[in-house]
Amino acid sequence: MTVLPFRAPPRAWALALALLPGVALAQVPEAPVAAGAVVARRGEVTLTDQQVRAMLADLPDDARRQLARDHAALAALIRNRVLSLSLAAEAEAAQLDRLPDVARRLDRTRQDTLAEAYLESVAGLPPDYPGEAELQATYQANRGQFMVPRQYRLAQIFLAAPPGAPGEAALRRMREYRAQLTAARNRADFADLARRHSEDRTTAAHGGELEWTREDRLLPAVRDVAKGLEDGAVSEPIRSPDGWHLIKLIGTRTAAPAAFAEVRPELVTLLRQQRAAELRRQALNELLRRAPVMVDEIQLGRLTP
Repeated sequence: MTVLPFRAPPRAWALALALLPGVALAQVPEAPVAAGAVVARRGEVTLTDQQVRAMLADLPDDARRQLARDHAALAALIRNRVLSLSLAAEAEAAQLDRLPDVARRLDRTRQDTLAEAYLESVAGLPPDYPGEAELQATYQANRGQFMVPRQYRLAQIFLAAPPGAPGEAALRRMREYRAQLTAARNRADFADLARRHSEDRTTAAHGGELEWTREDRLLPAVRDVAKGLEDGAVSEPIRSPDGWHLIKLIGTRTAAPAAFAEVRPELVTLLRQQRAAELRRQALNELLRRAPVMVDEIQLGRLTP
């Protein structure tokens, strides 16, 4: 059993936008071009799909998963890489790599890369590590670190009122709908009103119902109201940046540990990182045991002002 010595990092789900689902809730020198479709370009410098895949392969597993879910972050990473390639091409054209100081830094970078590659080779992990038994034991010992926040099942009626727009007409309509929904007699059906009047057509087609949604993914205004509703209750009209919402609380799930299947990828990454770090320490200790680093304190003193 492994008890994680550190708190598990925020999971990929923390990157989700806090929106109510369904609604807003100069020339450069010619560079060699690898075969494959061009994903990004700046002048003559290009980045192909093969190069992007190779770039992503060098990232940690959790970073790749996060980028797979965040298109904007992936696009920004690619833009930065193309810009870096462009700057490198400009530097080579200006023969900056021949300057002594730059040449020394390049050589130091090469040596550091080789040293890292050696440690990776001696601390290599089998592809099937960790096994299922260790994963299950680690999950049971650390369930409290993988909590899913409270979740709500909501239905909504939405009327658009963009930022800067008055929105009084939409607000009046919302108040009329709420009066119909809360009338003592001849009470209207929420699903029927949502199908006929909600301007979020995605949820309107389902009577306004949304999937179970974590509270940290709801618009703050909606989340604050949902916390105070009882099951089946309908809220007062809620203003969001895009318009007005009328929400009905269908159900609530309390915060609870995430299921093993949900956190398994993160556990694999954490355990592999932990084991790799342990193997690297062992390899370094063995290298130093066989041949310690000796420092001539007299010569060192002569270097110190």
